[in-house]
Amino acid sequence: MNKRFSAAAVCLMLVSMLALVLAQGASAATTTLVVGGTFSTTVQATELDFINYTWSTSPTTSVTFTIAQPDGTIVWNYTGSTEDSFIIASVTGTYTFTWYNVGSNLAVLTYNVNTFSGGFQPVEHALDLVLIMLAVGAIAVVVIIVLVVFVSMRGEKKPAQQTMYGPQGPHAPPGESPAPFVPGMCPRCGSHIDSQHVFCPKCGARVR
Repeated sequence: MNKRFSAAAVCLMLVSMLALVLAQGASAATTTLVVGGTFSTTVQATELDFINYTWSTSPTTSVTFTIAQPDGTIVWNYTGSTEDSFIIASVTGTYTFTWYNVGSNLAVLTYNVNTFSGGFQPVEHALDLVLIMLAVGAIAVVVIIVLVVFVSMRGEKKPAQQTMYGPQGPHAPPGESPAPFVPGMCPRCGSHIDSQHVFCPKCGARVR
């Protein structure tokens, strides 16, 4: 659940960044704030809409900035000279943005407030699609790894086992019949052999 919420937060941030880019492309308005002066503007929003806003003062002068919901509840209160952010409409209605010049100098306020239709439902659907794609990708990677390991194991050839034989003496050339057997003598080379010998110690021929 926490991983799903984190992924949803990432998607929400991406959508909000896109909304801010679109907001920056819109034309901004200006108004003059005298010392102790107040200025307000309103925007209509549907529940779960993104309300994007950006503002700054020139020359740099601190102002108190507030955002009020349709019922008058303050949902944001900030003091500074510039801000670029967004909120998500919790209910459908009119949202009020107010600036109050708390500095000691007259300031020109440049501001832009607009809505960007969105909400969590499209983000959630997009998240589901991303999770499905990630799951399919992970399964594909596992299958590929298994196939690579299987092919590698099949590719390793085992050394052929050789049958061990005793010493082999030279064979008689084709067409020649072996010499007659004489006890105590090699029929190939005529060397003396003992009775316990199976092969001639000199030429290696089998004698029994």
